[in-house]
Formats: sequence, structure tokens, C-alpha cells
Amino acid sequence: ATTPGLFQNVVEDVIEKRMGTTYGPKRNMKMCLFVDDLNMPEINEWGDQITNEIVRQVFEMKGLYSLDKPGEFKTLVDMQYISAMSHPTGGKNDIPNRLKRHFSVFNVPLPTDTSLQQIFGVIFSSRFSQVDKREGPHYTPEVQALAEKITSTTINFWKKIQAKMLPTPAKFHYTFNVRDLSRISQGIMMSHKDMVTDPAMLTNLWKHECCRVFSDKLNVAEDKAWYDKAIQATVTEFFGDEVAGLCQQPTYWVNFLREPIFDPDTGEELEAAPVVYEPAETIDQLRLRLLGAQKQFKDSNKVKKMDLVLFDMAVKHVVRISRVLSMARGSIMLVGVGGSGKQSLTRLSSFVQGQRTFQITVTKNYNVNHFFDDLRAQYFEAVKGHITFIFTDNEIKQERFLEYINNFLSSGEVPGLFGGEDKDSACNDIRPIAKKEKPREFN
Repeated sequence: ATTPGLFQNVVEDVIEKRMGTTYGPKRNMKMCLFVDDLNMPEINEWGDQITNEIVRQVFEMKGLYSLDKPGEFKTLVDMQYISAMSHPTGGKNDIPNRLKRHFSVFNVPLPTDTSLQQIFGVIFSSRFSQVDKREGPHYTPEVQALAEKITSTTINFWKKIQAKMLPTPAKFHYTFNVRDLSRISQGIMMSHKDMVTDPAMLTNLWKHECCRVFSDKLNVAEDKAWYDKAIQATVTEFFGDEVAGLCQQPTYWVNFLREPIFDPDTGEELEAAPVVYEPAETIDQLRLRLLGAQKQFKDSNKVKKMDLVLFDMAVKHVVRISRVLSMARGSIMLVGVGGSGKQSLTRLSSFVQGQRTFQITVTKNYNVNHFFDDLRAQYFEAVKGHITFIFTDNEIKQERFLEYINNFLSSGEVPGLFGGEDKDSACNDIRPIAKKEKPREFN
């Protein structure tokens, strides 16, 4: 939960001194500060939302007190404030009226089916109607026609699983929202045009993405069995019996099947392996590719050994993990008993994605300062390439770690992690790389 100190660090991280005790956004700009999940602060033993008191102070008194100079009040200028919260029902808290009175309150309902159809329908129709000037359309008319039905089919199935799979104390994570539709769309958009050659292939891709988003969240065999029947019935209803007959067996889409190109004389790697999101022919094909990757990992890493028995379920877990790691800022929570291979399979998945893994080393005196030092070092290392950060429940030395991880996952930033000099150094390091990758934005 967000503490008052952490909230103040967030605010102070984005302001600078203007004059005297007056502070404002950097470079004399105006800024809108967005406070999300306003009704989810830390609650003390008397039931007070103490973090919301400092939030109210910022709104009401247009400033806050300095933590370095007791008694000094920092006045904030050129700032506006927007907040968001969920409805205070179902065990979720409300906010104090003394804070609520400062807002103009608007109720934002879920988008209607028409709105969702328009949002995601435009994405799919524009993707699958692409035309090359030389080669003509990227996709066949049959694929384009089926792509027009994907959005309505996804919304229909999403509502089915929402109505059937309700959260319970044992299944508290059974929550399905609009983000799930976005994740399915994101997975479909990773596909290559040469892989989606007919309606059956597009249907298999859609089923695979639905399985990764919906079915992987289910933790009871009966629920998974219901899911398998329901999605096949949905395919039959919206895509027809012919397509449904060709798509009864599950397919597994990955982007690590291709091999790099080597020089036949010297053995030197000429080109990195092409990243193509494509279906594997069989589980055995995936297993063979992962066994080769495991051998390469052992050859390149003499300290950490990896001798995994890649049975079918382990291979499927690697498919799930690698799919998330291949997405921008992808994050995944693996739940299971100790020793079930969660970390090892993550390391293997990271290796096939060409990423480096990092895990903190917890000692007896490990604290927030050490945690910040580790995070800071990885931010600088990320300039060189992608990193997979593995964080286990045994490494939660303090509950504050979870708040920092939450900020890290939601916004990519941890308040107070970098000082002014560190930020300047990071900008100087990343500027030439950014100019090379996106030269137009620096002209």
C-alpha cells in the first residue's frame, strides 16, 4: 500500500525550486498530476487512510511540508490534479468526504459493445486489409472476412467467461476486464503475414491468444474443461462448422523456432535468429528447439547449470512465459509450489528470447537501500539490452518492496530511485542510442 512518504517522494520527484519556497513542474511548465487507485491507500489500525490526508493537504493547501527542513512549507504552483478510483462496493473502500469535496466527480461506466467493436474492430480491419504496392494484399479475402468477425466473437466469449467464472475466496483472481481484450489483440498483432494464410490459421491464432489470456488464469480442472468446450462452441457459432472442424486441436505459437544464420566456413554468426511469431507443428518440435537452447545456455554459462526434463507441461509453460517476455514491458506471475521449476523455466524462456536474467541476492541485512541499488544498476544495464527481472516471495524482506514493484510494473518508474545527477548521466548515455533509433524526433 502507498504510504505518505512514498506519495511525497512521487510529488517531489517531478517538481523543482522556482523561487524561495515556491516549487513547480520542471522547465517552468504546467503539469497534471494523476493519482490512480485513490481508495487503496494504507489503512492504519484505527481505520484512517493516512496517505489520503497528505493528498488532501496538497489539494487543499496547495503544497506540503519539507521532510529535510522541519517547518518549511513548499508551495506548489502550475499544477492540476486528477484522480481515479473504483466504485466503493464489494469490499473496496470509499474516500473521506473531506477529500472528495475537492473534486468534480464523474462516473465512468464500462464501454458499450458498440464502442468496443469500434475500438478493436478498426485495429483488426486495418491490420488485415494491408496492401503492398508490388505484391498486392497481404491477406486473402477469406482471412479478411473472418478478421471482421474477430472483435464481436471475442466480446461474446469474454462476456460468457465473465458470467461463468465468478471470483470466490479460492478463485479471487477470476477477474476479466477490458485489459483482457487488449492482450488478445496484442497477441494477434504479433503474428507475421506469411503465417496467417487461411481462415483456419487465423482461428487457431485467436484460440491460442484466448487460451493464454483466459484459460491460463483458471486453476481448476473443471473450469478448464468448461473453457475448452465453450471456446470450441464459440468458434462453431461465429466461424462456421468447416473452420471449427479444422481447429479442434490446440496450437502453440512462439517466436523462437528460427535459427540464426552462421558463416559455413568460420562458424561466425552472421545474422541473429529472425523473430517470427508462428505455430509449432508439434510439441516435439518445441521440445527439440528448447533442448538445443538449454545446451547453448549450459555452454555459455559455466556458473549456473540447467538440466531440465522438458516433459509436455514444462514445454507449454515455456510457451506461456516466453510469449509474455516477448511483449513490451511484459510481466507474469507464476504460482506454484516450491521446486516446481518456475525460476528455471523462466531462465530458459528468457534465454530463448535473447534476454539477460537478474535476481537480487538477499542477505541478512538486505534493506530498501540495497534494493534501490540493485534496481538502479539494472536500469542502466537495460540500455544494453532486454532484462528479465525474477522476483520471488522469499525475497520480500519488507512489505515496501511490493509497493516499489507495483510502481515499477505500472509506470516503469520507482519514486526517489534516481537523483538529479543520476538522471543526467542516464540521459547522456541513452541520447545517442535514441538518436540512432528515432532520428526524426531529434531533428
